[in-house]
Amino acid sequence: MRPPSYKEQLRGIIDGALAERPADFAGFLQWMEAAGVQVKRGRGGVISFRLPGQDRATRFRASTLGDGYGPEDVEAVIDGRAPVRKPAQGRSRSAAPRRVNLIIDIQQRMAQAMSGGRKSII
Repeated sequence: MRPPSYKEQLRGIIDGALAERPADFAGFLQWMEAAGVQVKRGRGGVISFRLPGQDRATRFRASTLGDGYGPEDVEAVIDGRAPVRKPAQGRSRSAAPRRVNLIIDIQQRMAQAMSGGRKSII
């Protein structure tokens, strides 16, 4: 099993911060910094987060972190307009392993070879 990605870790930290019910957005950002997340502010009010060991910062927006994890979504939870999500406890991707039917694959490749696509040199 692989460790959670930086985005998954950030989503968990954001959920934990919102569960603490910060008074305002500035309090939310302070909680994030107290949790060990570097909060970077860029031009135009862009906010990015960087975890220890992370090379590049992750922008704080829903298109990057996922639905419900943008600044507007966080402000809606703080203002009480949206419900508080429970912190993720060991969320894992439960995708079924991809099954490959080798017999069919081999038969298809043999049919392609015999279809005249290749010219044999004899």
